[in-house]
Amino acid sequence: MVIGMGINIKGEIERVNGKELSYSEFVERYMEKNKPVVLTGLMDPHNWRASTDWVTLHSQPNFQFFSTHFGASKVQVFPIYNTIHPIEGSSLVVVFSTLMSNLCCWVVIDSTEI
Repeated sequence: MVIGMGINIKGEIERVNGKELSYSEFVERYMEKNKPVVLTGLMDPHNWRASTDWVTLHSQPNFQFFSTHFGASKVQVFPIYNTIHPIEGSSLVVVFSTLMSNLCCWVVIDSTEI
């Protein structure tokens, strides 16, 4: 199978039930050998808190959660917009870092204007 960027995938990637695999087994069988694996069975909403903490009841991102728990973390915002470099005339992508709490606030404010 050929996918984007000229990557050619040959063979099958093993699928393993992640609930039946210990971390040490994962390291030994896959990580140390740099062998790809698809882990299944790990996204049960009753056992994976992110499926309820990270989203609202309406399946939208829970910005209040991210702001409360990760607000002091620095995040990169990319891209903000494309513009033309004033001297070189080439495309310029603006990237910057900010606090997660700032990003959550901007996204909430911006979404209310739509």
